[in-house]
Amino acid sequence: MMPRLRKVVAVILIAGALAACSVRAPADDAPEGPSTSELEGGSGQATLAATEAADQDDSDQGGGGGAGIAPTATLALDYGECGMVLPILPTQPEPLVVGRPRDVDLSPVPAGARPAVERILEAPLTVSLTAFEMGSEAQGVRVNPTAQVPLASVVKIVHLIAYAEAVTNGEVNPETRVLLDDLNLYYLPGTDQGAHPRAIADLRNRGGISGDPATLALEDIPWMMMRYSSNAATDYIHMLLGQRRIEQTARDLGFTMQTAPCPFLGQYLAIGNHERSIDNLEAIDSYLQDPLFYAQDVMRLTALYTQLDSFREAEIDWRDGASERERRDAWIAFTEDINAQGASAEYARLMADIAAGGPISPTVNQIVRRYLEWPLVAYPGYDEAYLALGHKSGSLPGTLTGIYYGTEVPDEETGERRPTVVVAAFFHGLPFDTYRDWLRTVPYDDLAFWLIDDPAAIDELRVILGGG
Repeated sequence: MMPRLRKVVAVILIAGALAACSVRAPADDAPEGPSTSELEGGSGQATLAATEAADQDDSDQGGGGGAGIAPTATLALDYGECGMVLPILPTQPEPLVVGRPRDVDLSPVPAGARPAVERILEAPLTVSLTAFEMGSEAQGVRVNPTAQVPLASVVKIVHLIAYAEAVTNGEVNPETRVLLDDLNLYYLPGTDQGAHPRAIADLRNRGGISGDPATLALEDIPWMMMRYSSNAATDYIHMLLGQRRIEQTARDLGFTMQTAPCPFLGQYLAIGNHERSIDNLEAIDSYLQDPLFYAQDVMRLTALYTQLDSFREAEIDWRDGASERERRDAWIAFTEDINAQGASAEYARLMADIAAGGPISPTVNQIVRRYLEWPLVAYPGYDEAYLALGHKSGSLPGTLTGIYYGTEVPDEETGERRPTVVVAAFFHGLPFDTYRDWLRTVPYDDLAFWLIDDPAAIDELRVILGGG
Protein backbone atom coordinates (compact mmCIF):
# COMPACT_ATOMS: atom_id res chain seq x y z
CA MET A 1 0.00 0.00 0.00
CA MET A 2 1.37 3.40 -0.96
CA PRO A 3 1.83 6.18 1.59
CA ARG A 4 -1.09 8.54 1.58
CA LEU A 5 -1.17 11.81 -0.31
CA ARG A 6 -1.89 13.43 3.04
CA LYS A 7 1.26 15.53 3.43
CA VAL A 8 1.56 16.58 -0.19
CA VAL A 9 -2.16 17.21 -0.45
CA ALA A 10 -1.98 19.34 2.67
CA VAL A 11 0.58 21.56 0.97
CA ILE A 12 -1.56 21.79 -2.16
CA LEU A 13 -4.71 22.55 -0.16
CA ILE A 14 -3.02 25.35 1.73
CA ALA A 15 -1.52 26.65 -1.48
CA GLY A 16 -4.82 26.58 -3.31
CA ALA A 17 -6.91 28.07 -0.52
CA LEU A 18 -8.77 31.32 -0.97
CA ALA A 19 -8.30 31.95 2.72
CA ALA A 20 -6.09 34.99 2.50
CA CYS A 21 -8.51 37.33 0.75
CA SER A 22 -9.09 40.78 2.22
CA VAL A 23 -12.70 41.77 2.53
CA ARG A 24 -15.03 44.67 2.47
CA ALA A 25 -18.30 44.84 0.66
CA PRO A 26 -20.53 46.29 -2.05
CA ALA A 27 -22.89 49.11 -1.30
CA ASP A 28 -26.08 49.93 -3.16
CA ASP A 29 -24.19 52.86 -4.63
CA ALA A 30 -21.09 50.84 -5.59
CA PRO A 31 -19.18 52.51 -8.39
CA GLU A 32 -20.35 51.72 -11.87
CA GLY A 33 -18.08 49.79 -14.22
CA PRO A 34 -15.54 51.77 -16.21
CA SER A 35 -16.30 53.11 -19.62
CA THR A 36 -14.92 51.29 -22.64
CA SER A 37 -12.23 53.88 -23.01
CA GLU A 38 -11.05 53.34 -19.43
CA LEU A 39 -10.37 49.62 -19.86
CA GLU A 40 -6.89 48.93 -21.10
CA GLY A 41 -6.02 46.34 -23.70
CA GLY A 42 -8.37 47.01 -26.60
CA SER A 43 -8.97 44.43 -29.29
CA GLY A 44 -5.87 42.43 -28.34
CA GLN A 45 -7.52 41.37 -25.09
CA ALA A 46 -10.48 39.12 -25.73
CA THR A 47 -11.97 35.77 -24.97
CA LEU A 48 -11.96 32.97 -27.50
CA ALA A 49 -15.69 33.51 -27.93
CA ALA A 50 -15.20 37.20 -28.61
CA THR A 51 -12.48 36.62 -31.16
CA GLU A 52 -14.59 34.01 -32.90
CA ALA A 53 -17.39 36.56 -33.11
CA ALA A 54 -14.95 39.01 -34.67
CA ASP A 55 -14.11 36.32 -37.25
CA GLN A 56 -10.37 36.68 -36.75
CA ASP A 57 -7.94 34.20 -38.22
CA ASP A 58 -7.07 31.13 -36.12
CA SER A 59 -3.38 31.88 -36.30
CA ASP A 60 -4.00 35.21 -34.60
CA GLN A 61 -5.70 33.44 -31.69
CA GLY A 62 -3.29 30.58 -31.18
CA GLY A 63 -5.91 28.19 -32.50
CA GLY A 64 -5.54 25.14 -34.67
CA GLY A 65 -3.81 27.08 -37.41
CA GLY A 66 -0.65 28.14 -35.60
CA ALA A 67 1.38 28.34 -32.41
CA GLY A 68 2.24 32.02 -32.19
CA ILE A 69 1.83 34.36 -29.23
CA ALA A 70 -1.73 34.25 -27.89
CA PRO A 71 -3.73 37.39 -27.12
CA THR A 72 -4.26 38.26 -23.48
CA ALA A 73 -7.08 36.02 -22.27
CA THR A 74 -8.77 38.83 -20.40
CA LEU A 75 -12.40 39.74 -20.75
CA ALA A 76 -13.68 41.43 -23.83
CA LEU A 77 -14.83 45.00 -23.30
CA ASP A 78 -18.39 43.67 -23.05
CA TYR A 79 -17.63 41.70 -19.90
CA GLY A 80 -21.15 40.34 -19.43
CA GLU A 81 -22.15 38.43 -16.33
CA CYS A 82 -21.72 35.15 -14.55
CA GLY A 83 -24.71 32.81 -14.54
CA MET A 84 -25.42 32.78 -18.27
CA VAL A 85 -26.52 29.13 -18.27
CA LEU A 86 -26.46 28.00 -14.65
CA PRO A 87 -28.06 29.52 -11.55
CA ILE A 88 -25.90 31.82 -9.44
CA LEU A 89 -27.16 30.62 -6.06
CA PRO A 90 -28.16 27.16 -4.78
CA THR A 91 -31.72 26.20 -5.57
CA GLN A 92 -32.10 23.12 -3.36
CA PRO A 93 -33.30 23.24 0.26
CA GLU A 94 -31.15 21.82 3.02
CA PRO A 95 -31.21 17.98 3.08
CA LEU A 96 -33.10 16.36 5.93
CA VAL A 97 -30.60 14.05 7.61
CA VAL A 98 -30.76 13.01 11.24
CA GLY A 99 -27.50 12.76 13.16
CA ARG A 100 -26.45 9.24 14.05
CA PRO A 101 -25.44 8.09 17.54
CA ARG A 102 -21.79 8.40 18.51
CA ASP A 103 -21.62 4.99 20.23
CA VAL A 104 -20.42 3.12 17.16
CA ASP A 105 -17.31 1.03 16.72
CA LEU A 106 -14.72 3.07 14.81
CA SER A 107 -11.92 0.54 15.23
CA PRO A 108 -11.96 -0.44 11.52
CA VAL A 109 -11.24 3.16 10.54
CA PRO A 110 -7.56 4.16 10.29
CA ALA A 111 -6.54 6.77 12.84
CA GLY A 112 -5.86 9.38 10.17
CA ALA A 113 -9.35 9.06 8.70
CA ARG A 114 -11.22 8.91 12.00
CA PRO A 115 -11.83 12.68 12.40
CA ALA A 116 -13.57 12.71 9.01
CA VAL A 117 -15.83 9.80 9.98
CA GLU A 118 -16.58 11.41 13.33
CA ARG A 119 -17.53 14.61 11.54
CA ILE A 120 -19.98 12.69 9.34
CA LEU A 121 -21.56 11.15 12.45
CA GLU A 122 -21.73 14.43 14.36
CA ALA A 123 -22.77 16.82 11.60
CA PRO A 124 -24.11 14.91 8.59
CA LEU A 125 -25.77 18.02 7.17
CA THR A 126 -22.31 19.46 6.53
CA VAL A 127 -21.17 16.53 4.40
CA SER A 128 -21.85 15.29 0.90
CA LEU A 129 -20.15 11.94 0.33
CA THR A 130 -20.34 9.40 -2.48
CA ALA A 131 -18.01 6.39 -2.69
CA PHE A 132 -18.28 3.12 -4.60
CA GLU A 133 -16.48 0.41 -6.50
CA MET A 134 -17.17 0.69 -10.20
CA GLY A 135 -19.54 -2.12 -11.13
CA SER A 136 -20.96 -2.22 -7.59
CA GLU A 137 -22.36 1.28 -7.32
CA ALA A 138 -25.45 0.16 -5.40
CA GLN A 139 -23.28 -1.16 -2.57
CA GLY A 140 -21.49 2.15 -2.13
CA VAL A 141 -21.57 4.70 0.68
CA ARG A 142 -23.68 7.85 0.37
CA VAL A 143 -24.34 10.77 2.69
CA ASN A 144 -26.41 13.60 1.22
CA PRO A 145 -25.18 12.65 -2.26
CA THR A 146 -27.40 15.13 -4.10
CA ALA A 147 -27.03 18.06 -1.69
CA GLN A 148 -25.69 21.31 -3.14
CA VAL A 149 -22.53 22.17 -1.21
CA PRO A 150 -19.51 24.42 -1.84
CA LEU A 151 -16.97 22.94 -4.23
CA ALA A 152 -13.93 25.21 -3.87
CA SER A 153 -11.25 24.15 -6.39
CA VAL A 154 -12.89 20.82 -7.22
CA VAL A 155 -14.88 22.79 -9.81
CA LYS A 156 -11.67 23.22 -11.81
CA ILE A 157 -12.27 19.84 -13.40
CA VAL A 158 -15.03 21.56 -15.41
CA HIS A 159 -12.47 24.06 -16.74
CA LEU A 160 -10.13 21.18 -17.59
CA ILE A 161 -12.78 19.39 -19.63
CA ALA A 162 -13.75 22.61 -21.42
CA TYR A 163 -10.10 23.17 -22.32
CA ALA A 164 -9.65 19.58 -23.52
CA GLU A 165 -12.72 19.89 -25.75
CA ALA A 166 -11.42 23.16 -27.22
CA VAL A 167 -8.08 21.52 -28.02
CA THR A 168 -9.76 18.49 -29.56
CA ASN A 169 -12.00 20.70 -31.69
CA GLY A 170 -9.04 22.68 -32.96
CA GLU A 171 -10.21 25.88 -31.32
CA VAL A 172 -6.97 26.37 -29.41
CA ASN A 173 -3.48 25.11 -30.04
CA PRO A 174 -1.80 23.75 -26.88
CA GLU A 175 1.60 24.75 -28.26
CA THR A 176 0.64 28.43 -28.45
CA ARG A 177 3.02 30.60 -26.45
CA VAL A 178 1.31 32.72 -23.82
CA LEU A 179 2.93 35.84 -22.40
CA LEU A 180 3.73 35.27 -18.74
CA ASP A 181 2.74 38.85 -18.02
CA ASP A 182 -0.70 38.13 -19.46
CA LEU A 183 -1.17 35.09 -17.23
CA ASN A 184 0.00 37.04 -14.21
CA LEU A 185 -2.75 39.62 -14.74
CA TYR A 186 -5.03 37.12 -12.98
CA TYR A 187 -2.80 36.78 -9.93
CA LEU A 188 -3.73 38.72 -6.81
CA PRO A 189 -0.69 38.51 -4.51
CA GLY A 190 -1.24 37.19 -1.03
CA THR A 191 -4.45 35.31 -1.79
CA ASP A 192 -3.26 31.77 -2.55
CA GLN A 193 -0.52 31.00 -0.02
CA GLY A 194 2.00 31.06 -2.85
CA ALA A 195 0.39 28.45 -5.14
CA HIS A 196 0.77 30.47 -8.34
CA PRO A 197 4.38 31.55 -7.68
CA ARG A 198 5.32 27.94 -6.91
CA ALA A 199 3.73 26.78 -10.15
CA ILE A 200 5.70 29.41 -12.05
CA ALA A 201 8.92 28.43 -10.29
CA ASP A 202 8.39 24.75 -11.08
CA LEU A 203 7.71 25.49 -14.72
CA ARG A 204 10.75 27.73 -14.93
CA ASN A 205 12.94 25.04 -13.38
CA ARG A 206 11.73 22.59 -16.01
CA GLY A 207 12.56 24.99 -18.83
CA GLY A 208 8.94 25.73 -19.61
CA ILE A 209 9.36 29.51 -19.46
CA SER A 210 11.61 31.17 -22.01
CA GLY A 211 12.12 34.19 -24.20
CA ASP A 212 12.09 37.94 -23.75
CA PRO A 213 9.35 38.77 -23.02
CA ALA A 214 8.86 35.52 -21.11
CA THR A 215 6.34 33.05 -22.50
CA LEU A 216 5.00 29.61 -21.64
CA ALA A 217 3.03 27.03 -23.60
CA LEU A 218 -0.74 27.13 -23.28
CA GLU A 219 -0.70 23.42 -22.43
CA ASP A 220 1.26 24.14 -19.24
CA ILE A 221 -1.50 26.33 -17.82
CA PRO A 222 -3.94 23.44 -17.11
CA TRP A 223 -1.06 21.63 -15.39
CA MET A 224 -0.60 24.65 -13.09
CA MET A 225 -4.35 24.59 -12.44
CA MET A 226 -4.56 20.90 -11.52
CA ARG A 227 -1.15 20.22 -9.96
CA TYR A 228 -0.78 23.44 -7.97
CA SER A 229 -4.40 24.62 -7.99
CA SER A 230 -3.34 28.01 -9.35
CA ASN A 231 -6.40 30.24 -9.46
CA ALA A 232 -4.66 32.56 -11.92
CA ALA A 233 -4.18 29.64 -14.33
CA THR A 234 -7.83 28.66 -13.88
CA ASP A 235 -9.06 32.16 -14.59
CA TYR A 236 -6.87 32.45 -17.69
CA ILE A 237 -8.54 29.35 -19.13
CA HIS A 238 -11.92 30.57 -17.88
CA MET A 239 -11.62 33.85 -19.75
CA LEU A 240 -9.96 32.35 -22.82
CA LEU A 241 -12.91 30.04 -23.35
CA GLY A 242 -15.56 32.39 -21.99
CA GLN A 243 -18.10 32.31 -19.17
CA ARG A 244 -20.84 30.74 -21.24
CA ARG A 245 -18.54 27.94 -22.42
CA ILE A 246 -17.54 27.01 -18.87
CA GLU A 247 -21.14 26.91 -17.69
CA GLN A 248 -22.35 25.02 -20.75
CA THR A 249 -19.64 22.41 -20.20
CA ALA A 250 -21.05 21.71 -16.74
CA ARG A 251 -24.54 21.50 -18.20
CA ASP A 252 -23.37 19.14 -20.96
CA LEU A 253 -21.80 16.89 -18.31
CA GLY A 254 -25.28 16.36 -16.89
CA PHE A 255 -24.73 18.39 -13.73
CA THR A 256 -28.17 19.32 -12.42
CA MET A 257 -27.05 20.56 -9.00
CA GLN A 258 -24.29 22.83 -10.29
CA THR A 259 -24.28 26.59 -9.74
CA ALA A 260 -22.29 28.93 -11.95
CA PRO A 261 -18.50 28.94 -11.51
CA CYS A 262 -17.43 32.60 -11.54
CA PRO A 263 -13.79 33.71 -11.90
CA PHE A 264 -11.81 33.16 -8.71
CA LEU A 265 -10.23 36.59 -9.03
CA GLY A 266 -13.66 38.20 -9.21
CA GLN A 267 -14.75 36.27 -6.12
CA TYR A 268 -11.85 37.70 -4.11
CA LEU A 269 -12.73 41.18 -5.29
CA ALA A 270 -16.47 40.74 -4.77
CA ILE A 271 -15.91 40.11 -1.09
CA GLY A 272 -13.71 43.15 -0.61
CA ASN A 273 -11.82 45.70 -2.63
CA HIS A 274 -10.44 49.18 -2.24
CA GLU A 275 -13.54 50.77 -3.81
CA ARG A 276 -15.78 49.75 -0.91
CA SER A 277 -16.22 50.76 2.69
CA ILE A 278 -19.33 49.02 4.09
CA ASP A 279 -19.19 45.90 6.26
CA ASN A 280 -18.12 42.84 4.28
CA LEU A 281 -20.87 40.60 5.67
CA GLU A 282 -23.41 43.24 4.74
CA ALA A 283 -22.00 43.17 1.21
CA ILE A 284 -22.40 39.41 0.98
CA ASP A 285 -26.00 39.77 2.13
CA SER A 286 -26.59 42.32 -0.62
CA TYR A 287 -25.38 39.78 -3.17
CA LEU A 288 -27.72 37.16 -1.73
CA GLN A 289 -30.61 39.58 -1.94
CA ASP A 290 -29.76 40.49 -5.53
CA PRO A 291 -27.96 37.62 -7.30
CA LEU A 292 -27.96 39.51 -10.60
CA PHE A 293 -25.95 42.28 -8.94
CA TYR A 294 -23.36 39.70 -7.93
CA ALA A 295 -23.41 38.05 -11.37
CA GLN A 296 -22.51 41.36 -12.98
CA ASP A 297 -20.22 42.71 -10.28
CA VAL A 298 -17.98 39.65 -10.13
CA MET A 299 -17.26 40.02 -13.85
CA ARG A 300 -16.92 43.79 -13.70
CA LEU A 301 -14.31 43.47 -10.96
CA THR A 302 -12.43 40.81 -12.90
CA ALA A 303 -12.31 43.15 -15.88
CA LEU A 304 -11.15 46.08 -13.77
CA TYR A 305 -8.29 44.17 -12.20
CA THR A 306 -7.01 42.59 -15.41
CA GLN A 307 -7.46 45.57 -17.70
CA LEU A 308 -6.94 48.70 -15.61
CA ASP A 309 -3.44 49.15 -14.19
CA SER A 310 -4.47 51.85 -11.73
CA PHE A 311 -7.19 49.65 -10.23
CA ARG A 312 -4.86 46.65 -9.97
CA GLU A 313 -2.07 48.62 -8.29
CA ALA A 314 -4.44 50.28 -5.82
CA GLU A 315 -6.02 46.93 -4.98
CA ILE A 316 -2.69 45.25 -4.24
CA ASP A 317 -1.66 48.16 -1.99
CA TRP A 318 -5.01 48.18 -0.16
CA ARG A 319 -5.04 44.50 0.73
CA ASP A 320 -2.13 44.76 3.12
CA GLY A 321 -4.38 46.48 5.69
CA ALA A 322 -7.34 44.12 6.19
CA SER A 323 -7.43 42.00 9.36
CA GLU A 324 -7.23 38.21 9.40
CA ARG A 325 -10.55 37.88 11.23
CA GLU A 326 -12.25 40.15 8.72
CA ARG A 327 -10.98 38.01 5.86
CA ARG A 328 -11.91 34.78 7.62
CA ASP A 329 -15.48 35.67 8.57
CA ALA A 330 -16.30 37.02 5.14
CA TRP A 331 -14.86 34.06 3.29
CA ILE A 332 -16.71 31.55 5.45
CA ALA A 333 -20.00 33.30 4.76
CA PHE A 334 -19.25 33.75 1.08
CA THR A 335 -18.17 30.15 0.63
CA GLU A 336 -21.28 28.71 2.24
CA ASP A 337 -23.72 30.73 0.15
CA ILE A 338 -22.15 31.99 -3.07
CA ASN A 339 -19.09 29.97 -4.12
CA ALA A 340 -19.89 27.49 -6.90
CA GLN A 341 -21.82 24.54 -5.53
CA GLY A 342 -22.51 21.00 -6.67
CA ALA A 343 -23.29 17.48 -5.48
CA SER A 344 -20.90 14.65 -4.65
CA ALA A 345 -23.05 12.16 -6.59
CA GLU A 346 -22.57 14.08 -9.83
CA TYR A 347 -18.84 14.59 -9.39
CA ALA A 348 -18.38 10.93 -8.43
CA ARG A 349 -20.25 9.90 -11.57
CA LEU A 350 -18.02 12.16 -13.64
CA MET A 351 -14.87 10.66 -12.11
CA ALA A 352 -16.18 7.16 -12.81
CA ASP A 353 -16.94 8.11 -16.41
CA ILE A 354 -13.44 9.52 -16.88
CA ALA A 355 -11.85 6.41 -15.38
CA ALA A 356 -13.94 4.26 -17.74
CA GLY A 357 -13.06 6.30 -20.84
CA GLY A 358 -16.14 8.53 -21.12
CA PRO A 359 -18.51 10.38 -21.15
CA ILE A 360 -16.52 12.55 -23.50
CA SER A 361 -14.64 11.52 -26.61
CA PRO A 362 -11.54 9.31 -26.26
CA THR A 363 -9.30 12.20 -27.31
CA VAL A 364 -10.83 14.58 -24.76
CA ASN A 365 -10.64 11.91 -22.09
CA GLN A 366 -6.96 11.32 -22.83
CA ILE A 367 -6.18 15.01 -22.39
CA VAL A 368 -8.20 15.22 -19.19
CA ARG A 369 -6.48 12.20 -17.65
CA ARG A 370 -3.06 13.56 -18.52
CA TYR A 371 -3.69 16.43 -16.13
CA LEU A 372 -6.04 14.79 -13.61
CA GLU A 373 -3.61 11.94 -12.90
CA TRP A 374 -0.83 14.32 -11.94
CA PRO A 375 0.06 12.38 -8.73
CA LEU A 376 1.40 9.52 -10.86
CA VAL A 377 3.90 11.93 -12.40
CA ALA A 378 4.62 14.20 -9.46
CA TYR A 379 5.39 11.58 -6.81
CA PRO A 380 7.83 8.71 -7.41
CA GLY A 381 6.39 5.31 -6.62
CA TYR A 382 2.73 6.10 -7.15
CA ASP A 383 2.89 4.72 -10.67
CA GLU A 384 4.06 1.44 -9.17
CA ALA A 385 1.11 1.20 -6.78
CA TYR A 386 -1.70 2.46 -9.03
CA LEU A 387 -2.61 1.82 -12.61
CA ALA A 388 -4.65 5.02 -12.47
CA LEU A 389 -5.05 7.70 -9.84
CA GLY A 390 -7.03 10.85 -10.61
CA HIS A 391 -7.42 13.55 -8.01
CA LYS A 392 -8.45 17.17 -7.41
CA SER A 393 -8.82 18.85 -4.05
CA GLY A 394 -10.35 22.12 -2.97
CA SER A 395 -10.03 24.43 0.00
CA LEU A 396 -11.88 27.51 1.19
CA PRO A 397 -12.29 28.66 4.81
CA GLY A 398 -14.59 26.13 6.45
CA THR A 399 -14.72 23.92 3.34
CA LEU A 400 -12.50 21.03 2.22
CA THR A 401 -13.35 18.93 -0.82
CA GLY A 402 -11.79 16.13 -2.83
CA ILE A 403 -12.60 13.90 -5.81
CA TYR A 404 -10.71 10.71 -6.58
CA TYR A 405 -10.57 7.58 -8.67
CA GLY A 406 -8.00 4.93 -7.95
CA THR A 407 -7.11 1.64 -9.63
CA GLU A 408 -4.52 -0.39 -7.78
CA VAL A 409 -2.03 -2.62 -9.57
CA PRO A 410 -2.96 -6.34 -9.65
CA ASP A 411 -2.03 -8.53 -6.69
CA GLU A 412 1.46 -9.92 -7.22
CA GLU A 413 0.48 -13.43 -6.14
CA THR A 414 -2.99 -13.91 -7.61
CA GLY A 415 -2.90 -11.40 -10.47
CA GLU A 416 -6.36 -10.24 -9.44
CA ARG A 417 -7.18 -6.56 -9.64
CA ARG A 418 -9.77 -4.79 -7.55
CA PRO A 419 -12.22 -2.65 -9.52
CA THR A 420 -11.59 1.09 -9.64
CA VAL A 421 -12.86 2.95 -6.58
CA VAL A 422 -14.41 6.41 -6.87
CA VAL A 423 -14.73 8.88 -4.00
CA ALA A 424 -16.20 12.38 -3.82
CA ALA A 425 -15.93 13.79 -0.28
CA PHE A 426 -17.18 17.32 0.36
CA PHE A 427 -17.00 18.78 3.88
CA HIS A 428 -18.26 22.29 4.62
CA GLY A 429 -19.34 24.33 7.63
CA LEU A 430 -16.20 23.25 9.49
CA PRO A 431 -15.33 25.28 12.59
CA PHE A 432 -12.36 27.41 11.67
CA ASP A 433 -9.97 25.70 14.10
CA THR A 434 -11.02 22.33 12.67
CA TYR A 435 -10.54 23.65 9.15
CA ARG A 436 -7.02 24.83 9.94
CA ASP A 437 -6.15 21.52 11.57
CA TRP A 438 -7.55 19.55 8.62
CA LEU A 439 -5.44 21.58 6.20
CA ARG A 440 -2.45 20.05 7.95
CA THR A 441 -3.76 16.53 8.68
CA VAL A 442 -6.21 16.09 5.74
CA PRO A 443 -8.34 13.34 7.37
CA TYR A 444 -10.81 13.38 4.48
CA ASP A 445 -7.90 12.45 2.22
CA ASP A 446 -7.05 9.55 4.53
CA LEU A 447 -10.71 8.58 4.36
CA ALA A 448 -10.63 8.51 0.56
CA PHE A 449 -7.44 6.45 0.40
CA TRP A 450 -8.74 4.01 3.00
CA LEU A 451 -11.74 3.42 0.73
CA ILE A 452 -9.49 3.10 -2.34
CA ASP A 453 -6.84 0.83 -0.76
CA ASP A 454 -8.83 -1.43 1.57
CA PRO A 455 -11.33 -3.80 -0.11
CA ALA A 456 -13.35 -4.05 3.11
CA ALA A 457 -13.50 -0.31 3.78
CA ILE A 458 -16.66 0.59 1.87
CA ASP A 459 -18.71 -2.11 3.60
CA GLU A 460 -17.25 -1.19 6.98
CA LEU A 461 -18.00 2.50 6.54
CA ARG A 462 -21.54 1.76 5.40
CA VAL A 463 -22.14 -0.20 8.62
CA ILE A 464 -20.62 2.56 10.75
CA LEU A 465 -22.87 5.13 9.14
CA GLY A 466 -25.95 3.01 9.72
CA GLY A 467 -26.43 1.73 6.21
CA GLY A 468 -26.30 -1.96 7.08
